[in-house]
Order: sequence, then structure tokens, then C-alpha cells
Amino acid sequence: MPPTRCTRRIVSSMVDRMTAPAHIAMFSIAAHGHVNPSLEVIRELVARGHRVTYAVPPVLADKVAATGAE
Repeated sequence: MPPTRCTRRIVSSMVDRMTAPAHIAMFSIAAHGHVNPSLEVIRELVARGHRVTYAVPPVLADKVAATGAE
């Protein structure tokens, strides 16, 4: 599913101001309903060259890895 315009606009405004790739740490409640909505944001950050580390339990690790995050 492609990111929504709102998500893309928020990520764009924050990330466009960065001059060098960042290492971003992501934390969330360890439940599908909290992690799944954030995956498109994570995918976009990785696509823009940022390193993203997402702290999730092993059961959600494959979903996060599919975005390119650690």
C-alpha cells in the first residue's frame, strides 16, 4: 500500500531539512496495530538514505526488516 499524502508530507518536511543521513531510532508499543501504521514512514526514511533502527519484539522483526530498517 503506498504512503498517504499526509505521511509523505510530514516525512518530507522533516527529512528535507537534514543535510546528512541520520541514524533514527524508532520505538513503539509492541503490537501490530501500532507497528504496522509506522512501516511506510520507516520505508520512506530508509529510501531517503537514513539508517533506521526499530526496537520491536522478534515476532515483528520480519515486517520491520522488509522496510530496510534494522
